[in-house]
Amino acid sequence: MILGIALKSGLLEIARHKTRSFLSFFAIAIGAASFYLSFSYMYGGKRQMEDGFNLAGRARLDISRDSAYMDRGISPGLTYADAGLIAKEFPELNVISPKSSQWARVSYENFEAESDVAGVLMDWAKIGWVYKLRGRFITQDDIDSNSKVCVLIQEGGWLRKKPAWRKLWKYQEKLKSFIKHNDLLGKDVLIGVSGSAAMRQGESRDRKQHLFRVVGILEEPPQDDDPRWFGTSGDEIIMPFSTFRKYLSGSDRLDGITVDCGDAKKLPFYKTALEKLLAARHNGEKDFMVRDFAEQMASIMSRIQEQLITIIAIGAVALLAGGIGIMNVTLAIINSRVKEIGIRRALGARRADILLQFVVEAVLLGFIGGSAGTALGWVAVDYLSRDEQSLRYFAFWIPAVSVLIAMAVSFLFAIVPAWKASRLEPVDALRYE
Repeated sequence: MILGIALKSGLLEIARHKTRSFLSFFAIAIGAASFYLSFSYMYGGKRQMEDGFNLAGRARLDISRDSAYMDRGISPGLTYADAGLIAKEFPELNVISPKSSQWARVSYENFEAESDVAGVLMDWAKIGWVYKLRGRFITQDDIDSNSKVCVLIQEGGWLRKKPAWRKLWKYQEKLKSFIKHNDLLGKDVLIGVSGSAAMRQGESRDRKQHLFRVVGILEEPPQDDDPRWFGTSGDEIIMPFSTFRKYLSGSDRLDGITVDCGDAKKLPFYKTALEKLLAARHNGEKDFMVRDFAEQMASIMSRIQEQLITIIAIGAVALLAGGIGIMNVTLAIINSRVKEIGIRRALGARRADILLQFVVEAVLLGFIGGSAGTALGWVAVDYLSRDEQSLRYFAFWIPAVSVLIAMAVSFLFAIVPAWKASRLEPVDALRYE
């Protein structure tokens, strides 16, 4: 029996028994949809990680304070001097970007809000730059002269509909909205330590605010198309570190230092070297952490993969149920067509023709179920991609592999019943009641 006739016969049989066929491929469709979603997550996560690495730097080390460390007054803590020592000992490093932030009070005319303000150096602009700059950025002259200048970060909004969960997140929304709807470039704003920060520092709640000239606006990309999936700065205002130290923090303490080694192969060397250098400066106290950015991303990816295993397991169970259903349907079809098999065998049909007929029908069910499941998975991915950036990456192999898996499962579960049907002797089949 040639393949074309087997396909035609299979389609006619499926059309003749619509309810039975639907029940057979329904579980296959759910399984295929689960695999489509899983493959989309895996492929998108990998692509997003690659983009994130390229943006943040593959040779990046993050130095931060160890929040679990109990201060015993032995170490000076992570300070600006640490960044200076790193620059002195390793002048070949591409980027050394110290940063310190603080909650501050911001005023402009009748507007007032509180926000995170960060003190940075020029190297801040060399890592994770996704902005469109209006005006200018901080210069070395600003840093050397403690210039009272600042740069505002303008929120990028949304390309698609703002997700419901994001509407509940009100962090700094007041200032974000004001910056977005008022052009403050070239204007002077009042910035000073907020009441809560001043109380923590043991200072007057009414510490004086200072006028800062807004010399630049950094416009972020739309939030649902922001490649910085590894984390944003979280700040709305940045200024020269020297200015920040003089007028806001009054301290050299840092939140962290970002280092770019230039070559990812040198990460282990610099990680060990920086740990030894800082440990010596901190009097042997391990009150800091030096983390390999690649390791951090690998850890995140590992957690994502663990979640994907659950999704794949659900898909595998659904496909297993669908395969069992197809096996039962194939057995029922064979039992109802034993005499037909006997007649065809008596007329000269080969065992391979009988085998092909039932296998093709089962694979067709798998193809239809897999196609329906792929369509369902595509709809789910399209919906979820509004909130999940990794699902916006598409590869043509994802739907193809999902359908092929469904067809393969159908083939495997149908091959045994089909083989038994092909082994029926014509005389025994014709006598079957």
